[in-house]
Amino acid sequence: MDISPLFALRQRLHAAALAGAGSCPGDARLAQACEALAPLEAAAPVFRKLGDLVRRLRAPEGEGRAAVLPVLEQFQFETLCVSNPTAR
Repeated sequence: MDISPLFALRQRLHAAALAGAGSCPGDARLAQACEALAPLEAAAPVFRKLGDLVRRLRAPEGEGRAAVLPVLEQFQFETLCVSNPTAR
């Protein structure tokens, strides 16, 4: 299974944390990272949950976006560590 989309998502979430959650709806690279997750989402429910959180973060009417970002970052990191033990 190609988990390179998880690494791309990790970079975009880090950038979003630095720029602020308000920048997420207009982040084209975050949108690309979300689209790249589609094959993984079809493969396992954990990736589907990850994709749902990213879409929630990118939603234009995303109230509570600032609360979603740290949860998403932690969930993504845990998923990455389980999928690739060398990612720690």
